Amino acid sequence: MTQNYYYKHEVQGGHVYIHCKWLNDVSLEADSTQIICEISLSDTTAFWHTQVTMADILRFRSLHIDVDLWKQLIQAALVGNSEFRGEPLDRRLDFSKPQCTISWVSRLEGSIDLQIAEVTLERSQDKDTPSQWKSLLNDLFDDEMYLKESRDAMMTRIKGLEETCEQLKHAAERIVRDKLDAELLLMDKFKLILNAKKRKIKNLTTVLQNADLLQSNEPPLAGASNSPAVGSTSASMSNTQTALTRRDKGKRKRTQSHDIIGEGSSLSQTGSQPTPKRKPTT
Repeated sequence: MTQNYYYKHEVQGGHVYIHCKWLNDVSLEADSTQIICEISLSDTTAFWHTQVTMADILRFRSLHIDVDLWKQLIQAALVGNSEFRGEPLDRRLDFSKPQCTISWVSRLEGSIDLQIAEVTLERSQDKDTPSQWKSLLNDLFDDEMYLKESRDAMMTRIKGLEETCEQLKHAAERIVRDKLDAELLLMDKFKLILNAKKRKIKNLTTVLQNADLLQSNEPPLAGASNSPAVGSTSASMSNTQTALTRRDKGKRKRTQSHDIIGEGSSLSQTGSQPTPKRKPTT
C-alpha cells in the first residue's frame, strides 16, 4: 500500500517542504531499477522531483552494517526521521540550478559521519507548477480522508473496547462477591463440623475415663492369687502323671524280679532236699 510522508527542512532564508511517497520496501534481491519511493520538494515557488531506485541506495551501502539494520536505516532517512536508535540523522540540501541534491548522513557507527544515501532532484518547469500543486493538494486530501477513516475506525474500536472493559469489570466484581459469599458459607459449615468433631472427641474421652475409674475400683477376685494359672496347672498335672507312670513301672519291675528270685530259691530248696529212695518191688 502506498504511504505518504510529509516533513519540512530548514534552509537559509526559510523552509522547504518534502513529500515522500513510499512505493516498495528496500530489498537486496530486487532489481536495481526498482523504484523505492518518489520524493518531491517545494519552496512554495517551485517544485523539484525525483524517483529513488535501488541503484541510488546501493551506491552508499556500508558492507559492515547488518542488512536488516541497513534497510531500517534507509527507510528512516527517506521518510524524514531526524534520528535512528538514538543517533542523529542529518539531511543536507544543496541547490544548484536547475537541480537540488539531498544527502543523508548518519552517525550509527560512532562519531564519524557516514553518508548513507544521496539523490538528485530535477526542477519542474514553471508551466507544470499548477499541476504539481494540484497533485500535492489531492494527495493531502486523500491522506486526510484516510486519516479520518482510520481515526473513526479507531474511535469505534476504542468505544467497543471500553464497553467490553466495563462489562468485564462488572463481571469481575460479581465473581468477587460470589467468592466472598462462598468463603463465608464454607467457614460456617467448617465451624459446625469442627464443633461436632470436638463434641464427639470430648464424649469419647469422658467414656474412656469413666471406664478406667470403674476398672480401678473393682475388688480382686477371691483365691485368685492361690489358684495357679491354667498353663501352670496343666504343666504340673502332666509332670505328676509322668512321675506316677515312672513309679508304677519301677514297682512292676521290682515285683517281677522278686517273683523270679522266689521261684529260684524254691527250686534251689527243692533240689537240695534228698530224693526219697524207692522201695524195691517184690
